[in-house]
Amino acid sequence: MFLSVLGLGLLLGLRHAADPDHVAAVSTFIASAPRQSRAWRLGATWGAGHALTLCAVGSAIIILRLRLPPYWAPAAESAVGLVLVALGLGSLVRPGGRGSLLAHDHSHRHQDIAHGHDPLTPGPHSHPHLHGIQPPFKRSFLVGLIHGLSGSAAVALAVLALIPGRMEALFYLVVFGLGTMTGMVGLSLLMERAAGWALKRWAGAYASLSRATGAASLILGLAILAAEGPKALRLR
Repeated sequence: MFLSVLGLGLLLGLRHAADPDHVAAVSTFIASAPRQSRAWRLGATWGAGHALTLCAVGSAIIILRLRLPPYWAPAAESAVGLVLVALGLGSLVRPGGRGSLLAHDHSHRHQDIAHGHDPLTPGPHSHPHLHGIQPPFKRSFLVGLIHGLSGSAAVALAVLALIPGRMEALFYLVVFGLGTMTGMVGLSLLMERAAGWALKRWAGAYASLSRATGAASLILGLAILAAEGPKALRLR
């Protein structure tokens, strides 16, 4: 029974990482700082924030026998919608972030991405190169905290009702959080690889990716607000 609970928590956590609102939020961070050595850290910081809030709320429910008010889920989902709208607008208004995309001559390896050279034309070469971009680790963590509060985390909390023992339920929460973090790290690396591939082949890819992820985040955020906002106001 115990191992089954842990296995269930891990599988649900991995799947939970791929929820559209999660992917939309983290993709805006990846697009703002596309660098493979940093992508997994963005996913991990988001996952850490998500797990922290989820474990805190879930532990209170398990240990203190708390009941969440009926407006909790729609209010938390509305908060996620607002965050997605803010992230989307930020990417659309300032698609280049704090850094800049420059082309210059050099003859070395950079961004932790290996690139090829024409053996017939050795020496310096010119191609897009990112400068001055600071990965938004703090924002990623804060967004993860808010996502942990959202009603989408009910996937985890609903299963708690089916677990009889408190210790098993607490372990389930921890494993679920770790599974979500692991899943988001993997998704972040995949998104970064796609961004890096495009960046090496097209000088305008950086701004275009930022705008695309920003538009997706904005549209999803508005859809969530339209669906959950009225519910939160009505239930209060």
